[in-house]
Amino acid sequence: MKKLVLALTVIVSIFTMSFPVVAASPTASEALTPGVLGSRRAPGDATAEALAAELFSSGAFETQAAATAVAESMIAISAMKCDEEALLKLCASIYKAMTAEQKAKIDEAAVKRGISVEEVIGNIIASNTAFPGSVAVAWNEDLSKSSIDGKAGSINFILTKASEEAVASGTKDAAGRTVLSIFDFALQGGHSFKTLDTAICVKGVKNTDTAETIAVKQLVNGKWNNVKITAFANDGLALHLTNKGPIKIERVK
Repeated sequence: MKKLVLALTVIVSIFTMSFPVVAASPTASEALTPGVLGSRRAPGDATAEALAAELFSSGAFETQAAATAVAESMIAISAMKCDEEALLKLCASIYKAMTAEQKAKIDEAAVKRGISVEEVIGNIIASNTAFPGSVAVAWNEDLSKSSIDGKAGSINFILTKASEEAVASGTKDAAGRTVLSIFDFALQGGHSFKTLDTAICVKGVKNTDTAETIAVKQLVNGKWNNVKITAFANDGLALHLTNKGPIKIERVK
């Protein structure tokens, strides 16, 4: 039984953010389309280096380390394919195979984070039927590299349900735009940061999207402030965060 749980855990760690992703810039996107890429590439290869250099030269990143973290994330995610329904079913099978003690820990986390046990296992915020056009959002440490305060770092970006107040405020603030997702997050261990660069999976985002079509905002001190999007990809966004707090993703047009 333990071996089965371990095997399933490895599988879900690979597929948690497995919606196909392509790098944002024109040159890199040609090199990283799923059909050309073919298989997962190891971080640090020539393609990752080229993409990192291209991202850094765009001026969107404060350091090369931050650009490299995002580049490696985009490449790792681009080789994976999955969908929300398949992921949640996989997570349900993992939960079913767990011991009573393991299930108790997952149950506790689900209550604390305000999401389902499947979402806890996959670190995913499922689409919300209350929002027409809502999509799944996910993050996985095996695929998403991060940069904290401009330096490469290892974090667990834990997705949680946003409060009812944040959802109501975010919906009102949308003013006719399509709300794709509203969620909150925490860093395991309560890490603090001045800047955090990471990549998340957002189903339906395109590598042809821009700041004119997709907006990301964060609730800080009662106000929804714009968050810098450093790269767009098919089903993925790279974000530059300077605060903790609920995040809202909108399709502007």
